[in-house]
Amino acid sequence: MMHSIMGIDIAARDVSGFLRLYLCKESYDFHSSSKFEIVKAIQERACYLSINPQKDETLEMEKGQYYLPDGSTMRSDLPGSGTLSCCSGQT
Repeated sequence: MMHSIMGIDIAARDVSGFLRLYLCKESYDFHSSSKFEIVKAIQERACYLSINPQKDETLEMEKGQYYLPDGSTMRSDLPGSGTLSCCSGQT
């Protein structure tokens, strides 16, 4: 039974950091520590670990709106906001 469980060296902080970088590339500014709390909230609400990423890419993601401190909103149903793959290729 030793091979029935695999570990992966990734933590919530890694996922939040990757999500912050992804959102920065999408023209959202999350450089301050207070704005990083928003990224953590998005990560806790929308991110999960997938056993089958190829299958999950075909599923419709949960749509949501996030209100940013500057008064603007960010929608999670924008084009290109589907599955994020921060660990692909790692075993």
